[in-house]
Parts: sequence; structure tokens; C-alpha cells
Amino acid sequence: MTGLYLHIPFCKQSCHYCNFHFSTSQNNRDEVLTAINKEINQKALGFNDKISTIYFGGGTPSFLSVKQLERLVDGLHRSFGWDNAEEVTFECEPGTLSEPKIAALKRLGVTRVSLGVENFDDEILESNGRAHLSNEIFRAWDWIQKAEFPSTNIDLIAGMVGETTESWEQTVETALRLAPDSLT
Repeated sequence: MTGLYLHIPFCKQSCHYCNFHFSTSQNNRDEVLTAINKEINQKALGFNDKISTIYFGGGTPSFLSVKQLERLVDGLHRSFGWDNAEEVTFECEPGTLSEPKIAALKRLGVTRVSLGVENFDDEILESNGRAHLSNEIFRAWDWIQKAEFPSTNIDLIAGMVGETTESWEQTVETALRLAPDSLT
């Protein structure tokens, strides 16, 4: 069983708690995607294993445009393919999504969408530097449900600045009401 993780190092803005490598620059996305595809192609040379899982993480993979996503996925298919992949997961930040982008993810073969909700309280989201608010979460979730992905996940973060026991319990209850296939 071989998995492939692709770190997409772009974000709309910096979350105050984040320690991952990322860039908020919009100037170099095409060059970085070219480099990612080049590295994928080099790694694929002589590689005979079947890729069983693919995970697009970040950063914020959903910050990419549909055209950039298509280019990245095309490069992956040329190098490794994923016809035999059991799962293709794509992390999404609610504020970077649109209905056409969700439809493109489905068309490109994503089988599991992981929505980075973190919290449903707008004040807590703002205090922690998140790039979305709760209305964007619910709008994105509706699009994700409408697209009928085989698997959905909601990511939450406990212990955010400004969080109380009561607000955390409310966040968990709200996430459970949305009924994702998994909650992390």
C-alpha cells in the first residue's frame, strides 16, 4: 500500500496558530505547481507500486484555481495515475470554495473532501486569523453535499484562542448535525 501526500503551500492568509510551511503570495503559484509536477515526474521514474491513497494537504489546496487544479491533477495522472487509488482526499478551506470548484474536484476524481471548519463561532475564527466565517462554512457544506462525494470529513481544532468549554461543545454539536462521514 503506497500513499502520496502533496503539500500545496498556499494560503489566503496566515492563521495565528499555524506552523506549516505556506505562502500567501499569489505571484508564484504557477512556478511552484510546475516544480511540484516536475518533482512528481522525477519520483515516478522507475516507480512500479500502485498508488493506493492520495492526499492533497497544505497550506490550502483549495486556494488553487480550477485551471491550476486541472494542471496539477493532469501531471499526477501522467506520472503515477490513480485509477487504482482507494481514496483521493482534498483539504478545503470554506472561504476558497465555489460551487464550480467543488464540481471540478468531483470531476477530477477526488473521493473524500475534508473541510477545514476549525470552529463555527465567527469571533473565535476571526481571533485566530481564519480566512472564513461560519456563513461560508454552511454554504460550502451545501455544495459538498450536493456534489455527493463518496466520503466527507470536517476538521475541528480544540483549544483555539477565545474558546470556552461551552463554545467547543456547541462547535462539536453543530459539526455532528451536518453529519459528515468523519469528524477530526
